Amino acid sequence: MSHWQVALALLCAACSSKGSITEPDNPPDLPGPDCLPPDPSDDFASAYLLSSLDVANGSIKTDTICPKFDDDYWQVPISGDRQLAVLSLTFTKAVSPIELAAQWFGPPANALLATVIEPPGQPSHFIGANLPALTPGNYYLRAYDSAQSPIEDADTLYELSVRQKTDLDTHEPNNTRNAASVLSSGQSVNGYFSYIGDEDWFVITPTTATSPVVTVDLSWPSDLNTSLASGGLTWIMEQGTTTHSPNSIDNPILCPVDCSRTSTRLWSVNEPIYIRVLNSTGAIDDDDPYTLTVSINTDGDELGQRNDTASTAWEITAPAPASTSTLYGPTQHTLVAENDLDWFRIDRPAGSIDHSLLFLRAQSTSTRFLLRVVFYEITQWAVREAV
Repeated sequence: MSHWQVALALLCAACSSKGSITEPDNPPDLPGPDCLPPDPSDDFASAYLLSSLDVANGSIKTDTICPKFDDDYWQVPISGDRQLAVLSLTFTKAVSPIELAAQWFGPPANALLATVIEPPGQPSHFIGANLPALTPGNYYLRAYDSAQSPIEDADTLYELSVRQKTDLDTHEPNNTRNAASVLSSGQSVNGYFSYIGDEDWFVITPTTATSPVVTVDLSWPSDLNTSLASGGLTWIMEQGTTTHSPNSIDNPILCPVDCSRTSTRLWSVNEPIYIRVLNSTGAIDDDDPYTLTVSINTDGDELGQRNDTASTAWEITAPAPASTSTLYGPTQHTLVAENDLDWFRIDRPAGSIDHSLLFLRAQSTSTRFLLRVVFYEITQWAVREAV
């Protein structure tokens, strides 16, 4: 199992192909003063060709980043759907003013899919990353100096290999909202963060007669990439233009073994709900899956008569005519979701003593949350609030 943490930037850009590949060989740049003759692989049209056998075996190719501001293009043929291009790019010596970087282009129209930059100050001059190759076709790798060093390094060869492997995530490509994988209530699915910039989108459509209560449970094994499980594993729920703030585990000490996190949200309408799962650290783990379960239920307390606002508050009545000591209630209810609110009202009868005392008591039957009760008293002057 190989894990990499890389400094990365994800860009969306289209790059026009300049023609078919005309340079099938791999002649290295000649070392020496001014790196003569000029490098012939500076664009898509003159890219060096990696053969299908090279890609299958991860064959090592060599070249130099020279002359100043040189870049080398390599054509990488990918066969099959849902593939990963496993990149290894390293210098053959430890000391060089060059800081290695690579850009990955692919269908459609040679779009820029990812940029991988050697972490600053790294003495080994090494880049290792999984790059997305979700559809078959010709991809291009550009190797260059991210530091744009004015110092020439004509004698340092880099070693490049690109190996093709199948992404274990059977839901790919689902890295956009439009390509979201469809879920049914209670279904558990596995997903992977297999390549740079990978994020997974899922969609579920409620069929309840009343406002749906959606529970998202995300779990991952203890051997999942540490940098991914320590705050990077995040999910966001969206419906229409409404977006719920991200959920993530922030402290790995709280979860040293198999981990999980659950969130339950109440939604007002039966429209498709999107769940976007991503990792903010950029860590890659193409071997260990996370497990996502999404369940939809109804609010058995409120059903179709919601009391989430002051205007829809439920009345708490007194069992007997009001007197100097009147008990309103008791009544028992359930907060079914993190964003559930319950409003109640007491209609005091006409002729009540203006300065009578009103005692309010509410308690939780569960230790899973802190119950906060706010009391609003409407007078002829203002609405007074007490907690």
